[in-house]
Amino acid sequence: MPADYEVAYPGSSIEYLREKSRPIPQARYGAIFDPSMDNLQMDENFFINLFKPAIDTAEKLGIPLYCGEYGVIDQAPAQDTARWFKDIHKALEKYQIASALWSYKEMDFGLIGSHYDSVRKDICSF
Repeated sequence: MPADYEVAYPGSSIEYLREKSRPIPQARYGAIFDPSMDNLQMDENFFINLFKPAIDTAEKLGIPLYCGEYGVIDQAPAQDTARWFKDIHKALEKYQIASALWSYKEMDFGLIGSHYDSVRKDICSF
């Protein structure tokens, strides 16, 4: 990830995220270039739209969903990180999607790292 890569949450548009992501290898884009994401803002509805194909399929087949290995890199502003966690958890709970954070410690997503000291209580309250 380039050192100057910065996306505010909430508030950035999907178009802004796409533009910032172009230098990153395409295999790492995820769903952000899917046309169904056009004109979305990065807010709590973003996650519902992102999960919609999986939710629809799970409902059709009568199976549960699981979202594993998600989190926010520790280069993101701590307050934005807390808001991102709050919103993704709303969507996960709304659709009863089981989940696991990546990762509890170490690497650059470590929930117990000092980067999250100011917002850990907020993040862990979901």
